Amino acid sequence: MVIAVGHSVLGAIKGAEHWAGWAAGELQGGLGAAKPVYSELSFWAVPGGFAVPLLLLGLLAVGRAREGRPLPGYVGWALLAWAAFGAYVTFPLFGFFLVFVPAALFLLAAREARLAS
Repeated sequence: MVIAVGHSVLGAIKGAEHWAGWAAGELQGGLGAAKPVYSELSFWAVPGGFAVPLLLLGLLAVGRAREGRPLPGYVGWALLAWAAFGAYVTFPLFGFFLVFVPAALFLLAAREARLAS
């Protein structure tokens, strides 16, 4: 959740110059329409990217953990695969390596739940 919030805050600050254009509809028009490249990249980097879904996943994981019900193992595996791909593509930057931590925790919690049942 920290990663998602951090990306959202950073994206809001760095993409602030594009907000008026987004509200005015400059990204509308469908595929092939002429759009400002940096505005489109800024949009897909944060508000249209994975920050909000990752925050929701984190909140879901916390809520389920409080109920004693971990997320299914496939969530950890999918997150691990995404993190590995992102880490490979962006190496040597470290951002995606941070995603290995929650992925491993999801996998461990799912394993413990499976062994306990």
